[in-house]
Amino acid sequence: MARHSIIEKLHSALTQPIETEMQVVYILVEIRKLLEHDGKKELYPAPNFYGNWVVHTKLSGSPVADRIVRLLDEVMYRKANGTVDLKLEDEAVAFFNETLFREQLSALLESVGLPTELCTDDTTWHDFRKKLAGVIEDAPLELKPSKASKPTHFVERVIVKNKSTDYALNVEWETVMHSHPIVEIKDGKMKLKTKAPTKL
Repeated sequence: MARHSIIEKLHSALTQPIETEMQVVYILVEIRKLLEHDGKKELYPAPNFYGNWVVHTKLSGSPVADRIVRLLDEVMYRKANGTVDLKLEDEAVAFFNETLFREQLSALLESVGLPTELCTDDTTWHDFRKKLAGVIEDAPLELKPSKASKPTHFVERVIVKNKSTDYALNVEWETVMHSHPIVEIKDGKMKLKTKAPTKL
C-alpha cells in the first residue's frame, strides 16, 4: 500500500510544471522513498545521492556516502602507487555528472510507469535543474565512510559543494585527509612508500 501511495504522489507531482524549489525537494524525497522501498538505491545511485542532499548536510556511513568516499580514496591510492585507473577516475567524476543523474532518473521513472518528461523534455529538465541548484546552493554536503568497513587509505571525508550555472548542474568536491601518501620514485617508477598522518 505504501508503494502505491508513493507512486500516486509522484505521478501527481511529475505532471505539474516545475515552478518552486519545494516541488523539487518533494519529488526527490519521494524518489528516495521509492528507491528505499524497492531496495534499488544501489541501482540508481545518482538520484539517491541528490535525494539525500536536498534533506541533509551530513551523510555518515550511508551506502551512497561510503561509495563516494571510497571511490575517491581508491583513485587517490592508485595514483600514489603509479597505477592510474582511468576507468575508476571516470566513474568517480561521472557520479556527480548531470547526464548520469538525468539518465538514471529517467530510467527509474520509466521502470515504474511514471511520466519521464521531467528528464526527456529539455525545458522541463532545465527548470528542475535550476530549482535543484537553488535548494543545494548554500548547503555543502559532508560525506563520511562507514566505520564498519575497512579503513580508507587517505580520505577521511568528502565535502561536496554546488557550483551549478544556468547551463549545467555542476558540483565540486574537496577531500579531507586523515593521512597523506609518501611516494618514492625508483628506476623511473613511482611507488607508495608509506603514508603520514595529517597534522592537526
